[in-house]
Amino acid sequence: MRTANGDILLRTPAERTDATEFSDVPVIVTEDGATVRLSDIGTVRDGFADGDLINVYNGEPAVFVTIYRAPEQGAMATEAILRDFLDGVRLPDGISMEIRDNDTDVLRDRINLMLRNAIFGFGLVFLSLVLFLDLKLAFWTSLAIPVSFLGGLAIASVFGASINMISLFALIIVLGIVVDDAVVVGENVYQAQVEGLSPFDATLKGLKEVAAPVTLGVTTTIMAFAPLAFTSGSLGQIISVVPIVVIAILFVSLVESLFILPAHLSGGGRWSVGALAAIQRGVHASLQAFTSRILHPLVRGAVRFRYLTMALVAAGIALSAVAFLTGHLRFVFLPPTEADGVQLTLTMAEGAPFSTTRMGAEAALLAASRVNDRIAARDGTAPVLRTSATIGQAVATTPMGGSADNGANVAQIRVELTPSDARNIASVDFEKLWRDEVGALAGTESMIFVSGLFVLGDDVSIELSHPDDEALIAAAEALDG
Repeated sequence: MRTANGDILLRTPAERTDATEFSDVPVIVTEDGATVRLSDIGTVRDGFADGDLINVYNGEPAVFVTIYRAPEQGAMATEAILRDFLDGVRLPDGISMEIRDNDTDVLRDRINLMLRNAIFGFGLVFLSLVLFLDLKLAFWTSLAIPVSFLGGLAIASVFGASINMISLFALIIVLGIVVDDAVVVGENVYQAQVEGLSPFDATLKGLKEVAAPVTLGVTTTIMAFAPLAFTSGSLGQIISVVPIVVIAILFVSLVESLFILPAHLSGGGRWSVGALAAIQRGVHASLQAFTSRILHPLVRGAVRFRYLTMALVAAGIALSAVAFLTGHLRFVFLPPTEADGVQLTLTMAEGAPFSTTRMGAEAALLAASRVNDRIAARDGTAPVLRTSATIGQAVATTPMGGSADNGANVAQIRVELTPSDARNIASVDFEKLWRDEVGALAGTESMIFVSGLFVLGDDVSIELSHPDDEALIAAAEALDG
């Protein structure tokens, strides 16, 4: 029941389905038998819920529209269609539209990160190989990276995989190991060429010597990722694309190193001539000196004092186990990941009037503005990009899904920050300053600040159940301390 001073919650054990039945609910029964029914103290009507809801964007009244893509549509394509549509919309003076909380921005950043890592990795692999091996061998071995990725993604798409945040994570993981088998094959072929064999014979000899260990190495890596494909539940649905992408790329990498790479190396001569060949000879001489003067003596010493070597290894394993058992090495499902924003979910006492919740939300927005002004005066740049608030609704979002809590006593305030490379303060530090500035708001039941990208919920959650409300309240108060 909604009144001027707040909402009053009424409970009845009997089931009611329409306004007529609810009107007959007894609220008070006096000792002389007089009954005050719900229809006597209020108006009961069927209809949609008449809930108070206010949206504020950068201090102005706003309407938030959430757009979801269909399962068969791509995120980038959906965004392009939306932007084309918005470009053709003409609004009256004083009304504007803006895209906020665009998840494709995060996806685009991850794609760019993967591309940068791939290009940088390709360059490092090529540079490392060309310093130690022939230019021809370095070129064809480095080419295994794009070939393996393109072929692996083609195979993964057959099994329903798509380019998303999780599959991009898998691509970044496999980037560091995809070229290992090609490097082993190429280096062994080069060593056979140094021994004086013809390109064809050197390729055949080098491949035969390492085909088995290369195949075994890739197979063991595949087997390490394979169990992830059998993970059940919501988590299994999320990470199932990881083994598909990784295994597909590793399979193509193995085929490329055993069949395609040898075909390129078996014909023609070396490409390294002139200054490049001289540089390679100098690097090779330095490597040989390091091997003979440092590496070999260390290996001989480790073999000679084998019991000491084994003791040091055992001590290292024991220290690792102790660090884990004592909690110094913690286990977390997802590491803390900074987001480009801070969110406050404000919950007032049950039954609090909407005006009280609105005052609390406005106080939180003013506190964020004061923190932004102080940081701007100190660093010369303001970290806050935009602010928004929804009063009367709070959306709880986790990697497993989201839910909305509607009511006059809830509000959600979001402060979006500039990109991390454009500000001098981390979002977690902004959260701490904002939390301190807000302080204790009168009438609040809880204030939850979140500055991380992934929110899995509470670390520990306790649920109490009892048929007696008084016993339940007493238990909750005892648990709260």
